[in-house]
Amino acid sequence: VLGDYHSSFTPEETQEMIDSVAIELLKVVDFILNAREDIHILWSGYVYPNFNEVLNDAGPFQTIHPFYGLWEDMGFPTFFQLNDILNRSTQQVIDYAADNPRVHVVPATGLMQFTFGQDDPVTVAPGGSYAAGTVPMPEGLPDYPSPKSTMRNWGIFTDCFHLSSQANRTFVNYHTRKFYQKFLMDDHYILAQPDLTNGSISTDGSVSNEIKVGEESGENYTAALTFDTPSIPEDALVTKANIFLRIDSLNGGELWGNDFEVSLLNGELGASANVEASDVLSSFDETDMACRFGSTNGVGHWIRLDLPEIFLPYLLRDSISQFHISVPGAADAVVVFSDGTETDFAPVLNLGLELPPSTGITTINEEAFSVEVFPNPTTGLISIQTELNSGSIEITDIMGRPLAFYTELENEVDLSGFPKGIYLMKLNNDNGQAVIRKIVLK
Repeated sequence: VLGDYHSSFTPEETQEMIDSVAIELLKVVDFILNAREDIHILWSGYVYPNFNEVLNDAGPFQTIHPFYGLWEDMGFPTFFQLNDILNRSTQQVIDYAADNPRVHVVPATGLMQFTFGQDDPVTVAPGGSYAAGTVPMPEGLPDYPSPKSTMRNWGIFTDCFHLSSQANRTFVNYHTRKFYQKFLMDDHYILAQPDLTNGSISTDGSVSNEIKVGEESGENYTAALTFDTPSIPEDALVTKANIFLRIDSLNGGELWGNDFEVSLLNGELGASANVEASDVLSSFDETDMACRFGSTNGVGHWIRLDLPEIFLPYLLRDSISQFHISVPGAADAVVVFSDGTETDFAPVLNLGLELPPSTGITTINEEAFSVEVFPNPTTGLISIQTELNSGSIEITDIMGRPLAFYTELENEVDLSGFPKGIYLMKLNNDNGQAVIRKIVLK
């Protein structure tokens, strides 16, 4: 785009350029997909450039700036002209990915605006400033650039589209939490929900909706977590389990020299699933120390608690699973973990599973028979319209790992027991052929 666009282009010429760029990009995507059938692609897109402000602020050195010639060759386009092209190009890849279960997109053109804000007014039109966290994601404000502070500073000049090291870390962090963290989970993961079933209990009997552990002012805190284990695929055997927790705040001294104690009950601890002071007096299926891994010294970092094998037989579809997590011996230190308010930061129960093996050899052929699934995205219930009279249905995660299997063709499938995310629905006919559809559960 930066090499071919000119601000004098008609709308038709601009669209033709956007289409030609998409064609070249998707050639690369298709080449990679054809290399191996298990490859997945995340297209990360990019963020808004900043030509006008950076070059305007260069003053008398503007014309010798390394990127002035590029901006001049494009006819000195405005912020919006370039940003609109970037958003439209991104949308084309989003549309492509919607029909390809192995291609994923994390749009984030406004990420620098959202994360860093514009503290000082932009020195060129449209001027003005805005606070961090106030612009809508993912597109932010298309008539503004990414803040100049997020561009790489080379000492003698500021870049117009390459990001600073801090901005690059922000970019990678965003894609990690939006895609990689869940994509690299094991066979099945469950998110804690932002409700009264999660929180903490102190030794004085008070209940908080904050998920925290440690000791403060003589009070010890036990975190309480609930996970929807009935969402575990039918007939699956849990072979490993761990809990991921994101640090939301750190208060007091050093906590991390202590061990974490975890208790588990498959069922409701008290009179209800909600966190209650009396829950600490309940009987658990199992209690033991958990191995802790991960970062321990910063807000926004994650820890992982690996659950001992003795817990695994109690992670069943029969009921919800409720956990208590404490840090015996903690002194003058409290950690508050993120709750489920923001899905990206919610506590995660990650499970490794063994499933009954599928029988027969299946060939993926998107043209073998017609399949329509709706609504998509869905909140749970999916209707299936197909010309098949018989067959089977398999639900997998985005890596193709099986989660549920229906030996008979169904007109409807209910995914409401699964956590929000992206799933694959594979319909098999009696001739060993299959068609796959990507399902978004919101």
